[in-house]
Amino acid sequence: MTPDELRELYRTLFASADGKAVFNDLMARTSVYGVTFTPENTHETAFKEGQRSVGLFLRNMVTVDDVRELPTSTEE
Repeated sequence: MTPDELRELYRTLFASADGKAVFNDLMARTSVYGVTFTPENTHETAFKEGQRSVGLFLRNMVTVDDVRELPTSTEE
């Protein structure tokens, strides 16, 4: 499978109404639009940044240079 084929699978998965709801939930859970820094615990910050990197990967897989219909924030 090529990278472009895999990207298209991600886009198809998150294109439905249910997929968009799951996408929004994942963006919120992985702090893509939030703060990950925890001043009193560097290990927690590192853990949250790891989660955030997964969310950013997913967002990058389903978006392209032109704007898609997927949400860009968790606000409704």
